[in-house]
Amino acid sequence: MKVRGPIVLLLCGLCLSVTGCGKTQPWEEVVPAKGTVTFKGKPIAGAQLTLFPVNPAFPANVRPTATTSPSGEFLIGTHSATDGAPVGEYKVAIVWHPLV
Repeated sequence: MKVRGPIVLLLCGLCLSVTGCGKTQPWEEVVPAKGTVTFKGKPIAGAQLTLFPVNPAFPANVRPTATTSPSGEFLIGTHSATDGAPVGEYKVAIVWHPLV
């Protein structure tokens, strides 16, 4: 009987299709997020931003981050450098060491 091969392929295909049907978590999808950081009315360069989700359900590795450009502008990234941030409420920490 050579029916075994097609059955194995069918079962593998079924397993792959079922695993792809799960509900996505809120932190898996991101939307673009950008802005400008200023201090005393002037843009600051090289500031590091980290967003901390208020929702305790978000895992500890979901911390959107960014670094400001010379004009103080930033693009937030979560899963890659500038892909955005999951929708939600955040507290933000900004670390900046000005040159004196």
